[in-house]
Amino acid sequence: MSDVEIEEGSGNVYADLGFADADEMNLKAKLAQSIHGLIRQKKLSHKKVGDLDGLTQLEVSLFLRGHFNDVSVAKMITCVTDLGLDVDIVIKPSGML
Repeated sequence: MSDVEIEEGSGNVYADLGFADADEMNLKAKLAQSIHGLIRQKKLSHKKVGDLDGLTQLEVSLFLRGHFNDVSVAKMITCVTDLGLDVDIVIKPSGML
């Protein structure tokens, strides 16, 4: 058996994979995860969620599967709030500079 090298991730898989927009993609993934949980909890169809936010059933289905390049963070936040959650944005020092 060959030796396997294990490298600890940064906590952002998109940054680890070298995506230029890693922070935005990570945020969208977290928002999609929240939306998915709310849809399951409330037993809503993708069509119903789309109707709330001006998205098609296909668009909802795609971004819930991680294809969210064409969906803005603002649209996803609106979707989360329309489904009954509040979104808090926290601004704090990053340790840079």
